[in-house]
Amino acid sequence: MRKLIGLTMAIGLFLSGCAQAGVIVESSRVVFSAADRERSLLLSNGNTYPVIVQIWIDDGAPDGTPETAGEVPVLPLPDFFGLSLGSIKTCGCWPPR
Repeated sequence: MRKLIGLTMAIGLFLSGCAQAGVIVESSRVVFSAADRERSLLLSNGNTYPVIVQIWIDDGAPDGTPETAGEVPVLPLPDFFGLSLGSIKTCGCWPPR
């Protein structure tokens, strides 16, 4: 039984692929000044296939998810969208007032 588990784990390790990020983000930070009403963020799909993108703002916790983000001072729109291959999209970030 141990040999079977070890063999299964070894096969799984060799067959698993690498994860690659194909969506290119203009910047990893969006900074607002007091006079800003909106900031934009440019995203592009560098893959050879279409992708679905979800954007959320969180408190910086490494294990954060959209459900655990809580109250955040910025609203990203659109928050869920598709990018066809080679396409570019601008997303807006608004502070709720």
